[in-house]
Amino acid sequence: MSWGGFKKAVQRASNTVIIKDIDKINDKDFESEERKYLTLKKNCQQLVTESKGYLDSFRIVSSSQLKIAEVIQNLNNDSNKSQHNANDYYLQTVQDIDSQVMKKLDEPYIETVMNPSLKFERYFKEIDEAVQKRQHKKSDYEAAKAKVRRLTDKPSKDVNKLPTSEKELQLSKEIYESLNNQLKQELPQLIQLRVPFFDASFEALVKIQYRFSTESYTRLSQVQQYIDPQSRNNYMDGTLDRNIENLLNQMKNLDICTLGFAN
Repeated sequence: MSWGGFKKAVQRASNTVIIKDIDKINDKDFESEERKYLTLKKNCQQLVTESKGYLDSFRIVSSSQLKIAEVIQNLNNDSNKSQHNANDYYLQTVQDIDSQVMKKLDEPYIETVMNPSLKFERYFKEIDEAVQKRQHKKSDYEAAKAKVRRLTDKPSKDVNKLPTSEKELQLSKEIYESLNNQLKQELPQLIQLRVPFFDASFEALVKIQYRFSTESYTRLSQVQQYIDPQSRNNYMDGTLDRNIENLLNQMKNLDICTLGFAN
């Protein structure tokens, strides 16, 4: 803050002492538009955060899926040939999803979803500065009103004080009303522009999600041809769940597990 700005800030702070309720200026229309703007700002900032988190989560899921495939392959190195082929194909499939599908969607997502939100968010700094400037001019206007009111109630011996203060009041009123009216006109326009601006991003988001899901499903569904048909049937009729439960019970009955519980 400059020295001049600092002095003005101090002066405005001291003016709050002389400003009474009768001097205060209220504009319900501006307050209504400001609330809408603050809601837009909050939602847009959250959209920026969540869209980045969404892409990060996508990358994490893809990376974790790849690691799981590698671990499963290591666990089943000694399995039968059919199961080994399924593991190999699954690993290759998730590698392709990570290296091809994700990479093809990464840049379009940044360009059509993340960047538009960031560009929209950049306007908020300028708008916030204009709103703050309006608040300062409002305080100056109220202080000028208070000064004229006090000189009217208790006239000064200096006959020039009241006319000078009235001129200052008129000037501060014009400056405040000019900025106030500009914001009341332009804030609603900004708020209305959000719909056509974000509609394109929303459409792109849906298309990207659809493409990722479709390509992933198409590639992963082909893994089923390498899975033993009996295993698929066991999964569908619930036999697989019962088999897993039986295996867990057998593990519990092992001596090493019993020794572990005893300790």
